[in-house]
Amino acid sequence: MTLTLTNSSGSFDITKLVSTVQWSGSCTQCARTLSFGLLADGAPDCSLGCHVSMSENGTALFTGIVLTRTRSTASRVIDLTAFDYGIYLKQNQTSMKCTQMAPEAAAAAVCGEFGIPVGSLAAAGVPVSRKFFGKSLYEIIMTMYTEAAKQTGKKYFVHFSGTSLNVLEKGAAGRILVVKGGSNLIDASTTEDAQKLVNRAAVYDQNENLLSVMEDAASETLYGVMQKVVKQKQGEDANAAAADLLKGSGPEQRITVNCLGDASCTSGGSVMMQEGTTGLCGRFFIDSDTHQWKNGIYTNKLVLNLNAVMDEKSAGEELAASGGSSGSPQSAGEYQQYLDNLHNKVSGEGG
Repeated sequence: MTLTLTNSSGSFDITKLVSTVQWSGSCTQCARTLSFGLLADGAPDCSLGCHVSMSENGTALFTGIVLTRTRSTASRVIDLTAFDYGIYLKQNQTSMKCTQMAPEAAAAAVCGEFGIPVGSLAAAGVPVSRKFFGKSLYEIIMTMYTEAAKQTGKKYFVHFSGTSLNVLEKGAAGRILVVKGGSNLIDASTTEDAQKLVNRAAVYDQNENLLSVMEDAASETLYGVMQKVVKQKQGEDANAAAADLLKGSGPEQRITVNCLGDASCTSGGSVMMQEGTTGLCGRFFIDSDTHQWKNGIYTNKLVLNLNAVMDEKSAGEELAASGGSSGSPQSAGEYQQYLDNLHNKVSGEGG
């Protein structure tokens, strides 16, 4: 692991001045963090606003800005926390009207407004109509993708590569680590929780008249009735939304795994588990991850989920679809040209 700090005087390798490093992220957070203690003796200026990058075996893992610093008379160590560029999605708000706009086009548009470079944006390809006022860029992007997910059935998450935004499909193809007992697994634990279980969904129309009820009878017998209400919205299939609720008619299973470090294990990805004592076998999705380098030892703490979930948002207000468009492309060719122009513009500003 190599740490580099950049301030107004230049870039400095601070790896030997740091004893412990934690790099972490979660599918419910738009920015990954890097926390470490820097020995004050011999350290370069590390004021707020300095930039920090981290690599492992030549592979870039993190690029971010120091936004938290703690100093104490009782210690010669300066505690620093840096956030990757996802912090700008959280800290910036704007207003936007999306009429029949694909989520990827909306993401490119808000990034273009704030000069945020765009990398890969998952092509949901579903037109969404919604208006936002005073909402964060992250809320806008994830709300648009949440609406699209109701039709695509896919789960999406935000990830930054250097300074570039990526919106990816959770658990998409990529390197999948195999975690095995007697090999790279240190320990694992499982917790089952039925508090958020839903086994009945009541569908109402826009006038609040009951239309239908969908239920999981076996789950009701075992746990009792746990109902949620779904309201029919114009242009949406409420029965599909109700059926989606019932997919979670079993208890949540929270799995915590400590294993030897592997930088590919980050939130949004997945691992293969092979462990006999707990019965954890198969593919699991990573909800949150903490990587720690301490005393020359690199370990991971992963919170896993049997199901792929996303940070669902419902910001802004519904906008009735119309034949026109508010700055959004109408055809596949127009959309691609629109996205390419935004990508080139933002890349040029960022470069």
